[in-house]
Amino acid sequence: MSTDTVPLSRALWLFPFALTFHNLEEALWLPGWSQQAGALHPPVGTGEFHFAVGVVTAAGWWLTWMASRRGGRWLALAAGSWVLMLLNVLLPHVLATVLMHRYAPGVVTALMLNLPVNALLLRRALAEGVLTRRAIAWGAAVVVPTVAASLPVLFWVGRQIQ
Repeated sequence: MSTDTVPLSRALWLFPFALTFHNLEEALWLPGWSQQAGALHPPVGTGEFHFAVGVVTAAGWWLTWMASRRGGRWLALAAGSWVLMLLNVLLPHVLATVLMHRYAPGVVTALMLNLPVNALLLRRALAEGVLTRRAIAWGAAVVVPTVAASLPVLFWVGRQIQ
């Protein structure tokens, strides 16, 4: 089956799977890597990172479920998450790998899963006419700063829980 024939209602479930695998890759190696990342990533402990990445992963599954059930703004917010993960391919993964001249945790799944899956989802949403570019931009304008602002808070909560 060609990806052009997969309806968005089915394809959107690729997002939480790609997100989960990506976050597992990061969970395994990012805490240790962050200790030598310098300005590219603040040092983060294993427990606090696992807490934060667990919340973000659960949120991705929940948002996909809401988008599949309700569509509309929920689907636009899901599309904002797809945009976020496309941005995440370059910043920080590819950039950190290039600048440090070594593997940055998450770069493999960012390039092999997040890039194709999230590009596919955005293309399907536009091709099926279920989202406009404006709706996608609105979703990204909500999701990107919300996630960026929540990560330090989630790291802090993760440290408190330990």
